[in-house]
Amino acid sequence: MRSASAALVGLCCSAAAASERKIITYIDTAGINWSAQPPIPIVDVAPTAYNVLHAGFFLPSLGKAYDFASTLTNLNPAYGGKLIVESMHNASKKVVLSVGGATETPQSAAYFTKNDPTRLAATVAKLVVDAGLDGVGIDWEDAYDNSNPGLTGYGVAATRKAGSGPAVAWLCTLTKALRKALPAPRYLISHAPQAPYFDLGYDAVHRNCGADIDYYNVQFYNQGNYYVTAAGLIDKETIVPDKYPSCVSPWDGSIADIVARGVPASKIVVGKIITAGDGNSGYVPLSSFGSFLGQALAKHPTLAGAFGWQWGSDTTGTWGAAVKTAFKAADEALAARNATGEGSN
Repeated sequence: MRSASAALVGLCCSAAAASERKIITYIDTAGINWSAQPPIPIVDVAPTAYNVLHAGFFLPSLGKAYDFASTLTNLNPAYGGKLIVESMHNASKKVVLSVGGATETPQSAAYFTKNDPTRLAATVAKLVVDAGLDGVGIDWEDAYDNSNPGLTGYGVAATRKAGSGPAVAWLCTLTKALRKALPAPRYLISHAPQAPYFDLGYDAVHRNCGADIDYYNVQFYNQGNYYVTAAGLIDKETIVPDKYPSCVSPWDGSIADIVARGVPASKIVVGKIITAGDGNSGYVPLSSFGSFLGQALAKHPTLAGAFGWQWGSDTTGTWGAAVKTAFKAADEALAARNATGEGSN
């Protein structure tokens, strides 16, 4: 048994984690009422349980924002971006510009020199500041069909190894330049790696510039039939890449694996597709996902939150509300255990 003061500390810490937990939605092209005009918002996230909105996407290779990101960074209020930002801020919620995405997959080492990270940071930071946004999400995607060369290197397969590719330095140069232009705590900087990336070299990104990264929106989907059980998501997954052989095999990428590689749970946001149609694989029903989150919090009480891809499948906020409820129940259970001295931490 712990002393009353120790139990109180545990209770307070649990409450603090609950109040800071992120529930994030991504908006790209779906679920937008493009015909709406102010004062009617084209999307209305503010009344929902989501407290961070990621707008996709700014494409580095094309040098401009597209889709919803284009709307939010358009300074003409007639397009509705200003209204959305103001409504989110009035509700004490954040709006983040996402950079990259699945259409921005590098196919050669030339990508990392052509798209100079320092210049890219300056361009993106100006968009964020001018539009009154709250930060940048770096959604960098590697090329699975070429055995992850951005993270593992573009040489012959035998020379590749985790973290030896040009993406590590590029991502950290970009991150550090963004942080210089967008200082904390006013601005957020996040990354959105797919879960196995931490086995392929993203742990080196965290070691080299993780201090400037507020959270990781980890994509626990689109890997095949993985991360669909509590054990696979939380404790250990075993992915043997067969279609595109990798210099690292098997992959894990579970929450426990990411934490073991040095990333604190307080920076891990668990990402899932909202419906089976929102991705290629990795879908779990909402009821199961809520249970998974509860089990994850029992082992990693400071878990940063969850995100759902994508807004177009949850314009009523049902998924986000259920996630918030699951977090609340898990935090209350954790607080009760801490109060009686039964907690593990």
